[in-house]
Amino acid sequence: MLNHLMNASAELTLENPFYVKALEAFVWGAFELDRLSGDATSEALGPVGESKAQIIAKESGQFAGLLELTWFLSRLKQEGLKIDMVATIAEGELFEKGRVLFEFSGASAHLLLVERTILNLLQRLCGIATKTHLLQARLPNSIQLLATRKTLWGPLDKRAVALGGGGTHRLHLGDAILVKENHISSAISSAAVLQCCNQSRQHSLRCILSVVFSRSDQVRFVEVELETLEQVQQFVDYAKGQSDLPANLVVMLDNFTLDQIRSAVPLLKTVDVTIEVSGGVNEGNLTDYAIDGVDCISAGMLTNRAHAVDLSMQFV
Repeated sequence: MLNHLMNASAELTLENPFYVKALEAFVWGAFELDRLSGDATSEALGPVGESKAQIIAKESGQFAGLLELTWFLSRLKQEGLKIDMVATIAEGELFEKGRVLFEFSGASAHLLLVERTILNLLQRLCGIATKTHLLQARLPNSIQLLATRKTLWGPLDKRAVALGGGGTHRLHLGDAILVKENHISSAISSAAVLQCCNQSRQHSLRCILSVVFSRSDQVRFVEVELETLEQVQQFVDYAKGQSDLPANLVVMLDNFTLDQIRSAVPLLKTVDVTIEVSGGVNEGNLTDYAIDGVDCISAGMLTNRAHAVDLSMQFV
């Protein structure tokens, strides 16, 4: 598996302020919106004392979300909402329908107040981890399935992908350089590229590569999106002329046909690059892209089409 370039899951921890900021935005932010004006139902019924509750799986899946849930309960405690938790499952563990995943105890009003936030969190992350696990299992060990930035919860979703056995790709825009079609189109008029090209559009790709390669030591990886076999040949010709190609260099073959990928891979293997395939990948055709020489396949479906695993919180 590729994990040195395309998997930054080790950075998705509570020690990283970036990840805590994401938790504040996507978990605590959701809770704040839900309790915007209190809980009208609980307030109407009045105090009902202490309760215990369980989260029960109503279908099988792979678990993700313990780190995020632990953080949420700790954050609640800072607000005076104390809920005790006992987890019966570990991150990445498979579970069957009917299994009790968590047991909670605390004030009934507090449990009712956080019920939906907790379920939404766990159902989404478990769904992404489960989908990734099932699809990664269909690929050979030499190919890693990658998340994209087509996510609702950004780094939280990417951590769930990693728990499911996939890679994170970029965590955010500053994490890596990824030159896409719109960058190439817009960069033709940039000062750095104009200086390199002498204001010629003919060699714009070569000039852009020269500019971004010079910054390769400042980011986790440098990736260039190619869209035609002609661009692949231009890239290879340029790379062969370089005595010190970046060690963290990745090429994305975007929306290539299967035959085009088979033609492009041998060319790219003549230079030392990681090869990523992207565009048009779905559950039905995923294994078609598992072409010898391809290192990773990225797919937005991991995060934007994942089925939320059915979980239920039940008072006992």
